[in-house]
Amino acid sequence: MSRPDRRRIYLRHSRQELGRTIDYLESRDDIDLDRLGWFGESYGGQAMMPLLAVENRIRAAALAGGGIFLTDLPSAEQPYNYLPRVTQPVLMLNGRWDIDVNLESQQRQLELLGTPPDRKRHVLFEAGHGALPHNQRPVRPRHDWEGP
Repeated sequence: MSRPDRRRIYLRHSRQELGRTIDYLESRDDIDLDRLGWFGESYGGQAMMPLLAVENRIRAAALAGGGIFLTDLPSAEQPYNYLPRVTQPVLMLNGRWDIDVNLESQQRQLELLGTPPDRKRHVLFEAGHGALPHNQRPVRPRHDWEGP
């Protein structure tokens, strides 16, 4: 089996497993699916974008180390072709000196997202790939009614 065929099968299986996982979460009373998010780091912020595009039960995404890169798939099947179908709010966290996805690639991914401009944000760190400073990541403000 060729490498592109293995990649297609992997993505198909990943999509099926993601759907099954969310189906299970829907069956639980203690899970609020209206608050379901995606955190993709490196591969999860790049190659797994087709999953985010086709799974509308995911309400928002944070991508660490995301950006456009080319795979061995034919051009019509590249992950970046799915970006206009991603409409959820997106926060991209990247290193300015990332050697896997350079700054131009990061910015291009953000531009291609179908998310409205006021619902997507790109935060750059003086770092490389996968070495984002944890103490500098944006933190969602806590509201009084949320408790400890």
